[in-house]
Amino acid sequence: MLALRINRELYKRAADQASSQVPGKLEIFVCTDRDIQSERDAVSAALDGADVVFTSLVFDFDQINWLKERIEKVPTRFVFESALELMSDTKVRSFTMGGPPAPGEKKAGPPPAVKALLSKFGSGREEDRLDGYTKFLKSGPALLKFIPGDKAKDLRCWLQTYAYWNAGGRENVATMFRFLASELGGIDMSDVSAGPAVEEKGGLEGLFKMWVDNLLNRDYIDADTWPVKLVYGDSPPTNGATKTNGQLAPAAKEAPQRGLVHPDRPGYYFESPREYLEWYRKKNPESANWPTVGVLLYRKHVISELPYIPQLVQHMESQQLTPLPLFITGVDGHIAVRDSLTSVFETEQVARGEIKRNPTLSRDAVNVDAVVSTIGFPLVGGPAGSMEGARQADLASINRSPPPFPRPCAPRVQFLSCENTCCTGPCGLNARNARRRLM
Repeated sequence: MLALRINRELYKRAADQASSQVPGKLEIFVCTDRDIQSERDAVSAALDGADVVFTSLVFDFDQINWLKERIEKVPTRFVFESALELMSDTKVRSFTMGGPPAPGEKKAGPPPAVKALLSKFGSGREEDRLDGYTKFLKSGPALLKFIPGDKAKDLRCWLQTYAYWNAGGRENVATMFRFLASELGGIDMSDVSAGPAVEEKGGLEGLFKMWVDNLLNRDYIDADTWPVKLVYGDSPPTNGATKTNGQLAPAAKEAPQRGLVHPDRPGYYFESPREYLEWYRKKNPESANWPTVGVLLYRKHVISELPYIPQLVQHMESQQLTPLPLFITGVDGHIAVRDSLTSVFETEQVARGEIKRNPTLSRDAVNVDAVVSTIGFPLVGGPAGSMEGARQADLASINRSPPPFPRPCAPRVQFLSCENTCCTGPCGLNARNARRRLM
């Protein structure tokens, strides 16, 4: 398995967990992009005897060419979110992303029924296609089981593997390893499965069950409603599970897009700052008079269990600071700060009528004394070129009034572009100010 350096330890722990559950039956070799250069012989030897190769986030030109030549002889290849040249080598039995068609097939890729299904998700607009792709990743495995043929089954295997990888975290990755060992190697996974699989029903009864499962997966109905009881009786349904060798591989455990964490409560995600602070004050009554500092974290870093997060939290506590570790996907940092965090200073300004109350401020927002950002995106706007109007309006507001609390961060509070560097006024920075910021 080839992973990013920051995820090496996570994948190693997941690999050890999966291998220890089936001693002597599963061998997993974990390496990073750097190992391709520094440990090339070891990586090459592992690929020579591999039954499955899993690669993600590889974009270096030399590494791509070296990998392409060596993974061609590996029977099963998963390549996620990498250069297109490498992703085209994806192959799960009869399902391929590119290259020549399988024996007996006229064209490579999904069968016509699957292509027709994919075309129904979203319009031609890019954001709709992305939204449709996300929806298909969630509901695709359940829908594909009603499409005949091996290609649909193999695509379902690819989708389920992607779901585990994308959800991240040690448990999901370990389950992914066990699922692949069961699906591709026939290694029993009953010790970690969601239970024995039942034979799927066809016809109208099967379509009705698919409809009920879809409603359950989207949280549109509860498990105790009459459609669910009609399908499942008194046995509770197992949402999101995928059938493999007579067992149900458990669904990926997904973390919320935004939430709060603390190392003293591993695996738990607080839904709001208020819930977090109520728990924290009860657990640490001596912190009642400590300053509260919001800490913005990458969601991916949280679910990857990167060690700097507990280290940072523990260091802040040693300095008698109350940490408020809030994780986000990345580009939504300014939304999290705007809607979830406030301050005594801001509340007093609203009370005096000096500023308007923030209409999007959550009722579960809490007061903080400062915000520390560990992410690469600025707290104003999003990635370059997005939300331009809102970003410029926010910039103008910041230039006219100070922020409600200190915001230490490694990246700048605002973006610099060639166009804005030459602008004047509240929508940009003039050349002199730009030079001052860049020095």
